[in-house]
Amino acid sequence: QTGFFCSAPRWKIIEGGRIEPIDESTMQAAALLAEKIGAPVFPMEQKGVLRTNCIDCLDRTNVAQFSAGVDALGQQLVVMGIRSSAKLDPSSNIVRMLIDMYVKIG
Repeated sequence: QTGFFCSAPRWKIIEGGRIEPIDESTMQAAALLAEKIGAPVFPMEQKGVLRTNCIDCLDRTNVAQFSAGVDALGQQLVVMGIRSSAKLDPSSNIVRMLIDMYVKIG
């Protein structure tokens, strides 16, 4: 359960990179922060779907889907508090890991 697209994330990443369940005090703090900054913090829901039709060849279709995946990953990392910018360097380790995942699933 990643919390990326569920209505109420159940886990948080704490200092040192450990993952632990979100408790009631965290939810209250998130609500206060959301009120101060005027933007939702928790809960979050997926608001849309990205669909790609087959372009003229499978390679171009895969490139389009991968590009969208990199953008989505950048946004997710910002929301999780791991990064402050959604822009990912194409040569970064995280993008390379995403490439490896795409290769493994075909």
